[in-house]
Amino acid sequence: MSIPEWRVMAVLGQTSGLSAGQVARRTEMDKVQVSRAVTSLVRRRRVQRAFDTNDGRVTRLALTARGRAIHDEIVPQALDLEEQFLAILAPEERAAFDRLIGKLSGAAHVLSSPSAEEVVCEAKRSKPEAGGRAQRATSPSASRSLSSGRAVRGPGGSAPPPRWGRKTARAPTQT
Repeated sequence: MSIPEWRVMAVLGQTSGLSAGQVARRTEMDKVQVSRAVTSLVRRRRVQRAFDTNDGRVTRLALTARGRAIHDEIVPQALDLEEQFLAILAPEERAAFDRLIGKLSGAAHVLSSPSAEEVVCEAKRSKPEAGGRAQRATSPSASRSLSSGRAVRGPGGSAPPPRWGRKTARAPTQT
């Protein structure tokens, strides 16, 4: 079983009847990853799909009996392994660790927002100046790239620092 498949099963083990979009939000996984994991789990009869009774466009996901048995077998093992791993920490260290993980998780969530839809809406709200150029928007969402969600301009309009692992300049080619 892959990690994305397990994450889907873990979420559905806690809350049945979620849509794939809800699973993606709860797991903070990409919708494509969730879709692939769900397709694989349905094919192996660990998850079942059912149309929403109120909205036929939405499918609801639930663990099958086989999926529930796997979930119920793995969860105690995973929790035991986690407890063994964290046992080396003193209670105050564990509390600090939990607080820091929460802080980092919150920061990751903020960095992944706003969505591309918010950026498009912000761009549409920005009115062209007399010279025909769009005004520079003042909100942070307007300075985000549609493809990555990352800032394309830093504070004061400066270019962002180079991404990790990406070369910033190319050496001139010899002819």
